[in-house]
Amino acid sequence: MPAAVEKNIYSFLGTLPETELERSAFIYSAKDNTNSALQALGYYQADIIVSLVESPWQLIITIKLHEPTLIDIVNVNISGEAQHDESFIALLNTINIKRGDKLHHGKYESLKSNVLSLALQRGYFDGALLDSNITIKEGYHAADINIHYDSGPRYRFGDVHFNDFELEANLLSSLIPFEKGDFYNSNDFHKLQQQLQSTQYFGNVYAVHAERERDNPQQELHIPIAVSLTPAKSHLFDFGIGYATDTQFRLSAGWRTPLINKYGHFQETKIEYSPLNPTGNFIYSIPLSHPTEDILQFKVSSENDEYADLTTKYYSMQIGRVISKSDWNRQIYARIHQESWQYDLDDTQPNIDWSEKDNVKYVIPGVTWSRTIRSGSALDPSAGFRQVYNIEGAHLKAGSDNSFFRLHGRWNYITTLAPKHRLVTRAELGAIYIDRDAELAPSLRFYAGGDQSIRGFAYQSIPFIIRSR
Repeated sequence: MPAAVEKNIYSFLGTLPETELERSAFIYSAKDNTNSALQALGYYQADIIVSLVESPWQLIITIKLHEPTLIDIVNVNISGEAQHDESFIALLNTINIKRGDKLHHGKYESLKSNVLSLALQRGYFDGALLDSNITIKEGYHAADINIHYDSGPRYRFGDVHFNDFELEANLLSSLIPFEKGDFYNSNDFHKLQQQLQSTQYFGNVYAVHAERERDNPQQELHIPIAVSLTPAKSHLFDFGIGYATDTQFRLSAGWRTPLINKYGHFQETKIEYSPLNPTGNFIYSIPLSHPTEDILQFKVSSENDEYADLTTKYYSMQIGRVISKSDWNRQIYARIHQESWQYDLDDTQPNIDWSEKDNVKYVIPGVTWSRTIRSGSALDPSAGFRQVYNIEGAHLKAGSDNSFFRLHGRWNYITTLAPKHRLVTRAELGAIYIDRDAELAPSLRFYAGGDQSIRGFAYQSIPFIIRSR
């Protein structure tokens, strides 16, 4: 007996009885349940014998399978506006039931379900299944499948109605991914909810279909959307503690204000402390044409860091525009960067006194492109690819202490080879062009070493120049 048939019989029989009453019902229905399990997989001519053995109690079911019922005709008819719908045409072209296949009720039910689900996804809310049956013929040797679905007219999106919320109407309307009069599509309906939630302005987003409408002049059927919004918490705080071999012990604190005013402004402040690399960042964001896809950002940063032979501290103020489109993020920016650093003391060959510091200031325009594609958990993805590209520079005659041009690219790739086996790769390339006699600020140079770079070397201990001995 095929394993699939045996598994289906056990599924139809259900759990074993525990009481006398359950045992009687189990025995009484065993033959019918077994027959139903076999017919579901196309075996309409099986011989079934049920016998009972007591002391200990046993139910023995003897089955002799004969030839299964094969499919002769598959007739799936779509009428109404859906008959010209590309999605329905694609569904009919991919039906996995064909003449000569063994009859399988599960595949038949799945086909019906796919037709009805697609109709709801595409906005055929008045559709009906006019006919749906399996006809067994010719002494159980063959069967015909008939499905007739009449879709009726396809609905279009109507107006989107929001409850009263302290946010500019143009910001809310920019989050609607469709126009009034567009054909209804459940993907666009769910995208509306996702876009609203992604702003983090709202604690809850609840979107439902309102009462259906008919546009008399156009004779179009519309389905309006009613959206209920509740505000998010005014302030969000997070605190963290951790340890990494690179930066050692670390404390962090974050403060976010999801919605500052009716214009959609928001801010995020993040402070991290570790003995080697304390940092602070403040970002103030102003939506332009879209709250998440077109943003003007003001950023203030401060950071201390250690490199191969020096310690540095910098301050940075930046203004930039972030535009997101087709999974790509592009940021065009300009920043003022001021940095001072001091070299470590070398007893055998002193290079500079601790009391002396190098200090430099830049005005840096630049552009960054980034794209991230991943699947699985956001914290622990099963697959993904991230790419980041940056071009920036400064010029002596444009407010900077010296001139440079910098190119930088980073790539991260993750794939799952087998359960509990993942391949994680990283690559990084960079180039800097600078005046021969100028010295670039350390945070703008390239260093390697540490658990996120070249393992076995201390954190950022490999400088951009390695002198021969």
